[in-house]
Amino acid sequence: MGTVIGRTLPLAAAIAVSPLPLIVAVLMLVSGQARAKSSGYLLGRICGFAVLVAAVALLIGASAAEHLHPHHASTATSLIRLCCGIGLLGIAVWFGYQRTRGEEKPRKLWDRVDRVTPVGAFGLGVAFVIVDVSTLVPAVMGGLDIAEARLSAPRALGAGAIFLVIALASCIAPVAAYLVAGDRLDRPLATTKTWLVANDRTVMMVLLVLVGTMLIGRAIEALTSG
Repeated sequence: MGTVIGRTLPLAAAIAVSPLPLIVAVLMLVSGQARAKSSGYLLGRICGFAVLVAAVALLIGASAAEHLHPHHASTATSLIRLCCGIGLLGIAVWFGYQRTRGEEKPRKLWDRVDRVTPVGAFGLGVAFVIVDVSTLVPAVMGGLDIAEARLSAPRALGAGAIFLVIALASCIAPVAAYLVAGDRLDRPLATTKTWLVANDRTVMMVLLVLVGTMLIGRAIEALTSG
């Protein structure tokens, strides 16, 4: 189990520092019905993430790892990692190209968050797990890592729970803090929102490069070993 946690820790950290889901969480916290909307968003993100990782581990990863020794990656999963890594590097290049063109207009999504209902916030939390590549790819790779380890059910659940808590810590922390402190966090949240919106593409570009190169490195290591 320790090996799996070690392998999934960088992936969980990458999800945690992803700017887009955090921006949405902060925007909800500085909007009307902040408690209800942010709680719905967080719940949706937790549910979407848990279902995605479990589905990959049970349906895709388990079948790929069926005839493997524990902790040994199959050729198929190594190729998946390689393709995902190359894809993330390509997206990072695209973000860099956008920055050189000076395209820093605020996304329309940010303007719509204030009008989202608590139920809509839950749906947005689920959707961001799927449409945000900085969450989707590391979550899928984490599910594969858990499946390849072929742990017992309790250990797999434990590894998955640790993966989830670390990955979503950046959303859990501000929502939980706001539920306790309330309006006293309005000024720090507003400052955080301003910085994130101004630098989201830069952070995303660096994040994608780091995760992409890590996946490519792991794929090359597995494909060239033994």
